[in-house]
Amino acid sequence: MRGVTVTKILVAVDGSDASKRAAQLGLELTEGLGADLHFMTVVRNEKIDEIDSGGDHWSISSADRAEAKLRDFILALEPKVSYGIISLSGKAEKMITAEAKRVEADILILGNKRLQSVKRVLGSVAADILRHPPCNVLVAK
Repeated sequence: MRGVTVTKILVAVDGSDASKRAAQLGLELTEGLGADLHFMTVVRNEKIDEIDSGGDHWSISSADRAEAKLRDFILALEPKVSYGIISLSGKAEKMITAEAKRVEADILILGNKRLQSVKRVLGSVAADILRHPPCNVLVAK
């Protein structure tokens, strides 16, 4: 049997408890494997706020705000490894799949929200990704 090499890990985060478990798992695996670690989040609808103050003008997108929240979310876990982060806008399963392909992830880690519906053993995003996975997928419980 051939060994599995893991050099790149992508963790999709949405701020939920399930994604916190996924992020922690990603950090622990990265520590043990020495892999490159990437965190990502997705905003459904891109919105840009225009701010004028004292003659200055700023444009702040919902993706920028989500990336700042992601950064704070990860820092709260006190990571001991280096990592990259990105925030994208669009349909979550499409953006997560595309990002996993772009970074050439060996493992994609998702959280299981454990919805109480009989039809939904996994959250809809995880279920959609598992139908056509871009790489190996690990679902954190």
